[in-house]
Amino acid sequence: MTGHVDRPPSIWSRVLKSTPAISTLNTDASSAPHDHAPTPAPIWDRLGIIGSVACIIHCALTPALAGTLAAFGFLGDAIIHQVMVVLLLAVALLAFWPGFRIHRDLRIVAGAVAGVSLLIATGFMHDVLHHLVHGQAAEIGLTMLGSVILVGTHVANQRLVRAEGCSQADGSCCSE
Repeated sequence: MTGHVDRPPSIWSRVLKSTPAISTLNTDASSAPHDHAPTPAPIWDRLGIIGSVACIIHCALTPALAGTLAAFGFLGDAIIHQVMVVLLLAVALLAFWPGFRIHRDLRIVAGAVAGVSLLIATGFMHDVLHHLVHGQAAEIGLTMLGSVILVGTHVANQRLVRAEGCSQADGSCCSE
């Protein structure tokens, strides 16, 4: 028997507000023609992407630089990690809170919480984490994973904000 099976709506369809942004998360909203100027990408998302990529580069290069050149040994200090975490947390709040108020997409909240939680755990709970994961490589991997999650979440947040920003009250703008 071939046919469509009606299923009850999932919890996500009830939790997430049905908006043009949610349906266009995987598309580039700025490529569609519009009668008005597109909503500019929030500077905080761009700074979050740059900061998270800087964190990934820092994690990848610090062990090699600190081991080779003693002058770069300070890059491995805990205070450097903690300052980066605090800065990325501040940028994340400045990007994700206004974005969430526009698009109401809980996936952005989940990504932000996951990414920031990994960075906080690796930056501020170094001793506890070192005993749990038994090694610097795992700690670096978790830090880089948190940063990659934040990069993806900032990109998704930008797309959702752009998609919501182009929608008119009657939805005609994004449907053109």
